[in-house]
Amino acid sequence: FAKNNGKVLTEFIDEKSKRSKFGYFLNTIIRSIDHYNAEKTKRSHMKRNKKASLSKPKSEDDGEDDDDMKKSPAVSPSPNSTNGSHLLATSVSPPANGKRASAKLNFADINIQKNILEDSNKREESLQLVASNNNGLITFFREKLKPSVISQLWTKIDVQNKGYIEINAFPDLLALIAVLYKVKMHQHRTKTNEKPAMDAKAVRGHCEHIAMWIAENYVFDQNRNFQLNQSEFTSKFAEWAEEYVMVDGAVMDF
Repeated sequence: FAKNNGKVLTEFIDEKSKRSKFGYFLNTIIRSIDHYNAEKTKRSHMKRNKKASLSKPKSEDDGEDDDDMKKSPAVSPSPNSTNGSHLLATSVSPPANGKRASAKLNFADINIQKNILEDSNKREESLQLVASNNNGLITFFREKLKPSVISQLWTKIDVQNKGYIEINAFPDLLALIAVLYKVKMHQHRTKTNEKPAMDAKAVRGHCEHIAMWIAENYVFDQNRNFQLNQSEFTSKFAEWAEEYVMVDGAVMDF
């Protein structure tokens, strides 16, 4: 995918960022996603081959293949890294001894969804992101963000080309859009081509509450399955975000 399409997006970022450090940072994220996708596909093929070998009578050669497979790392991705979402995932704060925590949020967990929706700080972060500058992010999405750019961002999230994304990937999609919006606002405010210093993980965290709110109010089906396609997102996100601001991010009971 990166060979055929990724170059278009990275060149777009280079052009708009004047090859700045921020542009390099954003392109690094994109290249990391491509690398993760390639590794994930490779591991998926290995898993299918292992299943096929288990269905055949074992020969001496089959035994050797099984031994090699045992030496390979686990092929199943963690539930919160679906569709490359781990690359912008919110990490648990490091403990006091300075060691880095490795746990990630699994947004498919209903308890995590509930905790985020009931977190007043996360609600304020999302409202600040979406409602500031007279609903500036909504206006940016509706009037400034080209569908072709949305499509390229979408394919970075829907890496398996399922035609939809799942709940773990949704905050990442909003975070990428928020980053582009913040760059545009900074340049407009400073009347320069400078890029603001940004923490991608923090931006993603600011998107969590509105992502879970939209999921709860508009996307989950009766069985709490989340499948959002690009067409619906492109046509409905601005409307959903306006409703979110209108009700001040209020959450109905589950």
